[in-house]
Amino acid sequence: MTPIHPLLARIDHGPDFGDARFALAYLEHTSEQPGRVALEEISHDPDNPAFFDVVDEDGVTRGIPLRQVLEV
Repeated sequence: MTPIHPLLARIDHGPDFGDARFALAYLEHTSEQPGRVALEEISHDPDNPAFFDVVDEDGVTRGIPLRQVLEV
């Protein structure tokens, strides 16, 4: 299993994946189902590398810890 940081870096910057589309599934504490978000819809705060930001359906930006990623 590849750690999440190197995997995301490979997807973001590596030519290996071409124009493939990826999504993250993450532990969503407010639901029994995992949250899902397309990689192009997330952002990273360089000052807080342990999190990624997601804008939810209400337009609120939430920080999700990378440790809660279940699958790519």
